[in-house]
Amino acid sequence: MDLGTGSGAISLGLADSFTQATIHAVDTSSKALTVATENAINEGFSSQIEFYQGSWWTPLQHLKGQVCGMVSNPPYIPTSLLSQLQPEVKDHEPILALDGGNDGLEAITYLINTSPDYLVSGGIFLVEMMAGQGEEVRQLLEASGCYQAIEILPDLGGIGRFALAYLG
Repeated sequence: MDLGTGSGAISLGLADSFTQATIHAVDTSSKALTVATENAINEGFSSQIEFYQGSWWTPLQHLKGQVCGMVSNPPYIPTSLLSQLQPEVKDHEPILALDGGNDGLEAITYLINTSPDYLVSGGIFLVEMMAGQGEEVRQLLEASGCYQAIEILPDLGGIGRFALAYLG
C-alpha cells in the first residue's frame, strides 16, 4: 500500500522489490494519479500497481484486515514553516503534499490511528517524517497500543526520518 502516492515513486520501488505483490496506490489528486500511472506504464509496472483516487484508506474499504504493509510519505511540514521552504520545494510541490497541519503530524497521526483496521497482524507500518519528529511519532505509535517493534530509522545522512512498526 502506498498512501499519498504522488508521482508513484514509492509504488514503483515496491513493485520492483516485491515482484509477486499487487501494489495499491492512493492519492487525492487526479493530476498526481495521471503522472503515477504514466510512470508505471513507462517502467513496465502497470499490471502490478492499482491506482485509486481518494483520501488515504477511504477507497480501500474492501481491503480491511488484508494489507501486508503500508508505506507513506505524507505531508509532515508544520503549516508555520511552509513559507520558509526552499523555492524548489514550495514553488513546485502541491501544498497538499507538504502541509502537515499545526504540528506537522496531522496525516501521520491519522495513519497511525486508521492503519490497524487494514493491516494484517505483523503488517508493516512505514512513514517518512520531518527531522526532529521521531520521538513524537514513536510516542504516538506506542500510545495507540496497536504497534510493536517500533523503530525510528535514519535517512542516508543519518537523520531519523522514518518510523517503522509492525501491527501487534
